[in-house]
Amino acid sequence: MKPQARKSLAAMFSKTNRLSAAAIAPATETIVASVEAPFYLFLELLESSGLADSTDPVDGILITLLRRLHNTTSGALTLVVLGRIQEAEILSRTIMESALTIQYALAQDTGPRLVKYFKIYVQTERDQIKKWKGELPGLNSESQSDHQHRIDEKLSALDGYDAFIEHFSRTQPTGSVGPKTWPSTYDICVSLGKAIDYRTVYMAMCSQAHHDAEDILNDFIVGSSTDYEARSEQLEYETGNFSIFLLLCSLRYYLECLEKIGKRYSLPTVEIQSTRSLATISVLAEKVSSSGFVNKELDEFAPKRI
Repeated sequence: MKPQARKSLAAMFSKTNRLSAAAIAPATETIVASVEAPFYLFLELLESSGLADSTDPVDGILITLLRRLHNTTSGALTLVVLGRIQEAEILSRTIMESALTIQYALAQDTGPRLVKYFKIYVQTERDQIKKWKGELPGLNSESQSDHQHRIDEKLSALDGYDAFIEHFSRTQPTGSVGPKTWPSTYDICVSLGKAIDYRTVYMAMCSQAHHDAEDILNDFIVGSSTDYEARSEQLEYETGNFSIFLLLCSLRYYLECLEKIGKRYSLPTVEIQSTRSLATISVLAEKVSSSGFVNKELDEFAPKRI
C-alpha cells in the first residue's frame, strides 16, 4: 500500500475514533490501514452493488455482524494507539470468536445456521433466567419483587426475539438442512480446518481474557531472580510483543471474513484488498513472533511499551 493511502486511512480511523493521527506509531499505522482498507471498500460498494437494498434478510444480518466485528477491531486498535496493548489483547478473543461465527455461517447453509445462532442464544438466556429465578426464595420480599420485575422484562424481550427468529426462519427455503445445535468454538474451528488454531492461539487468548495466574507467576519468578533488571526488561518486551501477536492473529480471521464476504457478493476489489491486507498482517505477525517475542525493535507498535 502506498504511504499516502496508508496515512489517509489512518487519518480516517483517527477521526472516527477521536484520536490524533500523529499519535499512531508507524507499525500501528500499517495495521490500521490494512484493517480499514477492505472494510471501507465494502461500505463504498454497498450502494452501487445493490446489496444495501437487498430484501434477503440473510444479507442484512451478515452486514450487521460484519459491522459489529469491525467496531470491535477498531476498539482494539484504538487501545493499541493509546499504548494499552494488553487490554487490546483481551479484545482479540472477541474478534476471533465473532470472525469464526461469521466464517462458519458463510461456509454453507448460511440462513439455517443463522437461525440456529439466534435460537441457541435465546434458549441459553431462558435457561439462565430459570436459574436466576431459582435464587429468589433466599431474598426478602422487596428484592424478590424487584428481581421478578426484571425477569419479566427480560422474558418479554426474549418473546420478541423468538417472534423475529420465527419470521426469519420462514424466509428460508423449505427443506433447508441446518445444524441440530450451535457448535462450540472448538467444533467451529474443526469445521473450518482450524483445530490447531484453537489449541494454540485461542487458548492463549482465553488465558489473558480470564486474567489467569500466568502474568502474576511470571512477575514473582522474575522478581526473585538474581538478574532481575535484565529478566524484567525481557519479560516486558515478551509480554507486549505476545499481546500484539495475538491481536494480529485475530485480525487475520477478521480479514478472512471480509475476503469471504467479497467473494460471496462478487465484490472483487474487497476480496483482493482483503487478501493483500491479510498478507501484510501475516508478515507483521511473523516479525513479532521471531526471536522469541523479545525483538526490541518493536517499540514502533505503540507510543510506549507496557
